[in-house]
Amino acid sequence: MTSTSIFDTLKSSVASGSFSDVTSLLFGNNTGASPLTELMQNNFVQSLMQKFTLDQNGATNIASSLIPSVLNSLSQKVNDPNDSSFDLQSIISSVSGGNISSLINQFTNNNADTKSSNRLIDAFKKLF
Repeated sequence: MTSTSIFDTLKSSVASGSFSDVTSLLFGNNTGASPLTELMQNNFVQSLMQKFTLDQNGATNIASSLIPSVLNSLSQKVNDPNDSSFDLQSIISSVSGGNISSLINQFTNNNADTKSSNRLIDAFKKLF
């Protein structure tokens, strides 16, 4: 359920063209303050409330501690070149709907020149 909230939010962000938010989240150092983190937490709160009939305060407390923790772990894995347990290609394929080439083209066509966007483009290139 946590991973669904995270990946659904990443997927919708990529689909809507919010690449800088995604790269900031994956390659940044402050996953807790990201607008995507907040969106993921809100989605997760709604899921918790529906599936487990938790009140909003309880669900919010769980989401506000769990989502940033999972995102920090994901970010550490993305940024660790020595971590072979992380499959960047699978993650990218999941959030891009399997159309990685199209995603790379969108990055380059949008002149994504921030440091984190360039790092993601470099990571894409290494996959092929």
